[in-house]
Amino acid sequence: MLNAYACYLEREAIIHLRGPRTTEFLQGQFTGDLRKLSKTHPLQGALCNPQGRVITDARLIALDDDHILLRLRASLRDRCTEILHRYAQFSRVEVSAHETDRAILGLYGDLEPPLLPPSPDEALHHDGCVVLNWASGVGEVIAPTGAEASLETIAAGLQPGLESDWQAKVLQSGHYALESSDSEQFTPQTLNYDERGLIAFDKGCYTGQEVVARLHYKGRAKRRLRIFQATSQAPVEEPLVDSEGTKAGKVLRCVPASEGYVIAAEIAVDAPVANLHTSQGSVLSPA
Repeated sequence: MLNAYACYLEREAIIHLRGPRTTEFLQGQFTGDLRKLSKTHPLQGALCNPQGRVITDARLIALDDDHILLRLRASLRDRCTEILHRYAQFSRVEVSAHETDRAILGLYGDLEPPLLPPSPDEALHHDGCVVLNWASGVGEVIAPTGAEASLETIAAGLQPGLESDWQAKVLQSGHYALESSDSEQFTPQTLNYDERGLIAFDKGCYTGQEVVARLHYKGRAKRRLRIFQATSQAPVEEPLVDSEGTKAGKVLRCVPASEGYVIAAEIAVDAPVANLHTSQGSVLSPA
């Protein structure tokens, strides 16, 4: 496959949770409904603090009834391991960070259907690995139990890729993976988790649930995450202005892509998303 690529995702990480009460424990911590989690159905959502701010986004992957993986950015792995352990010990759930850094292989390009699940709501299990779909033509393979040789075999059959290209394609799909600098800075609504179905408003209590639900039913998000494309780089925190020069938001992340840059921005909900530009004059196009 000449236009299919593989790259090790060294900025991504895994946390293991083990124990007979793991599902019950995570139900009280995660914004998604664990009743929907199974080996073939991963669950995407977030962990929040008591004030309803997102500590990290995460994807849960069930290896079996007593073993669940939490997939997140590497910069948040140690902190989230510590936070989860603080509460998990009361449920007799073991929490541990995956020790191997090269346990996740990113895939992108013209991938044939058997290589990826049909949708992000499905997972494939093969040779000890878990295969996930992020968006059309973008996925990953996780080797959670020492199946690194399987990753090497898959990578050998594809073209060498760049992690920055993979990150750009995931960001372009609308998924903003939180780094340590983002932790506890945003409500789930600002990151569009309510629009993307990453919050179960009918599942009952979880950490931060009261604040998140109050904003959903009685409030309104003042800012939203929006994804743009640009031909030039925009530094983080750079203001974005509309055609009249009024500040509409700011840059959260700028990732180089094959053509230009992909930019994640926090935009006021009432601001127009067309004709926005940086304070330096670079025009943004909605992705």
